[in-house]
Amino acid sequence: MENTSYQLYFGLIHATSAISLLSAFLLWSQREKGERSRYFLACEWFLSGVFYTARTIELHVGKPNYVQDFFPINLLIGGFAAIILLLIYPIEVVSPKWLNWKRGLTIFSPWIFSILLVQGMQFCGFEFRNLTNLTDFVLHIHEFNVWIRIPLTILILSFCVILFYVPQNKMRSNTTIQWVRGYYLGVQVIAVFYFGYMSLGIHSVGFLHMICWGTFTAYTTYQELFLRLYIVQERPTTQPIPPQKEVQPYSLVTTEEPKHSVLWQKLEEYMIKEEPWRNPNLSMQLLAQQVGSNRTSLTKAIQDGGYESFFQYIAHYRIQEFCRIIKTDRILKTDDLFYQVGFRSRSTAFSQFKKQMNITPAEYFKASIEESKKNTTDI
Repeated sequence: MENTSYQLYFGLIHATSAISLLSAFLLWSQREKGERSRYFLACEWFLSGVFYTARTIELHVGKPNYVQDFFPINLLIGGFAAIILLLIYPIEVVSPKWLNWKRGLTIFSPWIFSILLVQGMQFCGFEFRNLTNLTDFVLHIHEFNVWIRIPLTILILSFCVILFYVPQNKMRSNTTIQWVRGYYLGVQVIAVFYFGYMSLGIHSVGFLHMICWGTFTAYTTYQELFLRLYIVQERPTTQPIPPQKEVQPYSLVTTEEPKHSVLWQKLEEYMIKEEPWRNPNLSMQLLAQQVGSNRTSLTKAIQDGGYESFFQYIAHYRIQEFCRIIKTDRILKTDDLFYQVGFRSRSTAFSQFKKQMNITPAEYFKASIEESKKNTTDI
């Protein structure tokens, strides 16, 4: 039985290491200039892959990999570092460019303090007792080196809450709270199995921890590569119609023709020819660079064009393309089509569609079918 358990453990470590390193390679190879989310996530998975590869090497040379002690301080500190690293990517997703070296240092400061505390105690001659089980833990709970592990564990398990307090940049990110909650839940499940393994010492719990880590790594990488960020789509055979000629934005209430600037005309030509709106991670800064302008001038040009915001302007092109494809291909699912035209969130796509078209996507799809049938009958 022990041999079977060891073989399963051996196989899971190899699989987790391979998944982490492969995910890191894919994200790194598909990163784009100026966008840091894939870069951060690739670094996280690379460090994870290195860690599991080191454990694999230890297995090959015959060193035990099972947790022998109850809540060992070194694994607590290591788990704390892993949790913080897992937070860097979603923070960048929620608020791109918000994280700088000062804020990063602030986020890592509790972990740095923990390291300094442990090293300071050991330097002063304090020893962290090796505990074998829960009973041993209770018997020595009065010792500082033992009970300090309780608040440290609570801090680690609750640290992910800061993700909900990062100010969301709606101009650059349309990530929903559901995505944030899903990522938070995934990290918490990994942490619970990690601490469960350290406290219970049951191999099956350790197996579940590695399975959760590998699954979380693969799924998050899939989201980043195929749902959240840029996917190169085949260009349609016909150019999309400029938005002013098909659907006027709901905010355009003036009866006078807007005074189109040179920048606006250049922007419209670029949007129609190059279709940058297909990039789900398109930002105001990135678009301004592409048309040779700056955020302030581009914002004014978009508002002069009759749009309330950059995001409404980009969403208008995506919705227009959505409507064009619906009329030519009725086999596609609406969710898949929203991702295809550049939206990274289903809820955002639906709300923008309803706001700009005054009907839901399902209602538009139904009306399009009825119109097609009517035209066929007339012919």
